[in-house]
Amino acid sequence: MAKGSNYDRHLTIFSPEGRLYQIEYAFKAVKSCGYTSIGVRGRDGVVFVTQLKAPDKLIDPSSCSHIYRVSPHVGVLMTGFPADARSIAQKLRQQVADFRFKFGYDMPVDVMARWLADNNQVYTQHAYMRVMAVETMIIGCDEEKGPLLYKVDPAGYVAGYHAACAGVKEVEATNWLEKKLKSHLVPSQATATATATATATASTTAAAAASATSSSDAGGVAAPSLEQSIQFAISALQSVLSEDLKANEMEVGIVKSPDGGMDIDAAGSGVFEKLSEDDKKNISSQSQKEIDPWVASWQLKLKLKRKERKRVLSFLLANFCNPKKLNC
Repeated sequence: MAKGSNYDRHLTIFSPEGRLYQIEYAFKAVKSCGYTSIGVRGRDGVVFVTQLKAPDKLIDPSSCSHIYRVSPHVGVLMTGFPADARSIAQKLRQQVADFRFKFGYDMPVDVMARWLADNNQVYTQHAYMRVMAVETMIIGCDEEKGPLLYKVDPAGYVAGYHAACAGVKEVEATNWLEKKLKSHLVPSQATATATATATATASTTAAAAASATSSSDAGGVAAPSLEQSIQFAISALQSVLSEDLKANEMEVGIVKSPDGGMDIDAAGSGVFEKLSEDDKKNISSQSQKEIDPWVASWQLKLKLKRKERKRVLSFLLANFCNPKKLNC
């Protein structure tokens, strides 16, 4: 943007390049929040994970939660300004309660996501309003569609995701998840060819038809389970941050589908729950094994460099530095 232009002073005025700078500033404000959030959808549940950090040492970290329950079956994860996040969570709860009172059943997850997107988009149309500096992840289970994960940005764009990221390390986490979840999202070319061959041969006999059916099922996309999704999310967060997160340094929210097989007692079928400290410790220890090899090698190289510097420094001091002649 050229200096002296005033296109960034008004929300409703486009620049000559067709950009709304205040909207872009809102996205930058989300990335400057200081933490990263990741959500992953599985075949029998959905999960999101975020960092739990206090802005000051005197603040209790447990009071700085970014996860909100808007209904017994739906949870939201806000990434951005905490004040804006509380405002959005309160509006969502009010809307969910009104929907329940008016129609007699809980508000579906996709309807809730679209309502929030419409509400955010209205803030981009009026000059007397400020855009909410928050990216929202919504998780829940639908009776027909199963586990659902939606992400709503400050501009009002909404979409369903297999895996979503927000915050400081959004790009790095997205790249990590694309590599790890590639086998769970797109079937390989060899599998597709084998499935087509089995389907062509299936018309000969009934036995061949049964074999083709099993091959077709095997060739389909196998979404990760809820337990795998939790490990994917925690491993991605630890990998992009290059550190081992303790149980009290992260928040984990899950929704298990009614037909899921997750062996966590705290999570009921279709009910949104935040994992306890013990559950997070067990899953975090399992996720340590899933961290990328390049992260472990990078940490090893860093340790070796430190040892090498100490060894070289001690060698120079012992052989080439004379305390009587030099001020060493």
